[in-house]
Amino acid sequence: SLRSPPKRSRHGAAQRLDGYKQKSENCGAADPVSPVRRKVTMTKQTIRYYFSLRSPYVWLATERLMRDGIEVDPIPVIAFPKGVEFNDPAANPARLTYLIEDVARMAAPYGLTLAPPSEGVNWGQAHRPFELAKRAGKGMAFIHTAARARWTRSANLGNAGVIAEIANEVGINAAEAVASLT
Repeated sequence: SLRSPPKRSRHGAAQRLDGYKQKSENCGAADPVSPVRRKVTMTKQTIRYYFSLRSPYVWLATERLMRDGIEVDPIPVIAFPKGVEFNDPAANPARLTYLIEDVARMAAPYGLTLAPPSEGVNWGQAHRPFELAKRAGKGMAFIHTAARARWTRSANLGNAGVIAEIANEVGINAAEAVASLT
């Protein structure tokens, strides 16, 4: 059968609208169904949301998830598997400059202003209060509040006072949240 040529993206990459070649085409079926036209029935499944409060893109994604009311199961990423090297954008001045410009551009439609933090944080410690919030059913509220504090106010998430403030705002025990940092 004749097929239309693949459409091209704005970057020139070929995109096949009909996905992969259907098995039924190879088997001689009369009317193969394209994946694009196939009706898909979705079942409600929990979306796993891997996050690190270190990432400004997590801040933006969390803003969107909260705005749109999308329920997720947040899972912190605090370390990489042994042997995996983290390519830190902060170690490359040109890449860091681009990242800051990119995030600021992406934050503008949300009415948010980026205020990049300047202090380093022990990320293993900084994510511990999240576990407390998650057990209390307030995990996403904690991520949202902590990420916004870090990326709009340059808050140091390793600071006990900052964590106490976030815990109070989210509605978890501030003393327990601060104690979880150690």
